[in-house]
Amino acid sequence: MTTSSTPEDIIAECKRRVDECHALLERTTVPEYRQALSVMAKAWMKIAQSERKIQANQRAVSAMRVPSKATPKQHHGA
Repeated sequence: MTTSSTPEDIIAECKRRVDECHALLERTTVPEYRQALSVMAKAWMKIAQSERKIQANQRAVSAMRVPSKATPKQHHGA
């Protein structure tokens, strides 16, 4: 992952890494390796979930922002 990655790129990369861990798990019989691969897959899933939360929070903040409008001039009647 690079620092210029979009949130979608980061999530896709995490999913790819999780899939790799699962593929290796299917072919690995050594208990220590299986445990390590399981831990790695969970870590990649956690990163993806964190990125999704960040995206959701950013969307919520963006939705709360109201474009600033100039205050209307008050007219004084005669």
